[in-house]
Amino acid sequence: MIYIDANTDQTTTWRLVAEAGGYQHYEGSTQAGDTIIRWGANYGRHQGCYPIDVIVLNKRLYLSKIDQNALFEQHGVSIPKIYRQRVVWEEDNRPALICKPAMGQMGTGVIIVRRTPAFDHNKLYQLYIEKDREFRAMMVGTEIAFFMEKHPPESGDHRWNEHRGSEWTSVPEDSALRRAIKVIGENALEALGYDFGAIDIILKNNPQGYSLFVLEVNSRPEFGETNAQRFVRAVSHYLSEMHHH
Repeated sequence: MIYIDANTDQTTTWRLVAEAGGYQHYEGSTQAGDTIIRWGANYGRHQGCYPIDVIVLNKRLYLSKIDQNALFEQHGVSIPKIYRQRVVWEEDNRPALICKPAMGQMGTGVIIVRRTPAFDHNKLYQLYIEKDREFRAMMVGTEIAFFMEKHPPESGDHRWNEHRGSEWTSVPEDSALRRAIKVIGENALEALGYDFGAIDIILKNNPQGYSLFVLEVNSRPEFGETNAQRFVRAVSHYLSEMHHH
């Protein structure tokens, strides 16, 4: 039996996944050999603890952007440079920073800082990179379940979130860019010890071609019915490979 552990008051995505895969909502009762898909952090009756005789996908989660980026740094994953303390720059050489709440979601509270900030330990400060493109790769293990490109909202907002007017389009299956994103996505999941996640990646053009940077890995992303089916197929393949090893 496969269960999905999700807060019932979350968005409908986990329900679409459960329906597509025939998964049951996890209520704390399992049998040996069952699988639990942990959809974000759910601390219900079980308080995040699971039986030792079941398989748990994404057993340990890093919900803080600060924690995620620290692990990315340790494992050599390409990310925008992190600033951990107040820095004084020369007037003619002052880069902009992007400031994000450690536990924020959907772009809420994300601002561009153009003056030297007073650092808040509950926020992540990174070099602001004026991205040329942005992608989301939904990965399960080393497989891309689906891969989308995000397009900016007409408002010009630096936050390319769907509820702010941005749009998603699919990306060709066979492309050098897709392969490069697959590699950086694998590295990001491995750094966190995740089985699956939606990896947000930005692209910056440069004279040599382009550079890719990981922004974060989302353990409870939002998507529709078609992508729920793709995710379920990738999970089935991942579990099959796991059992064969």
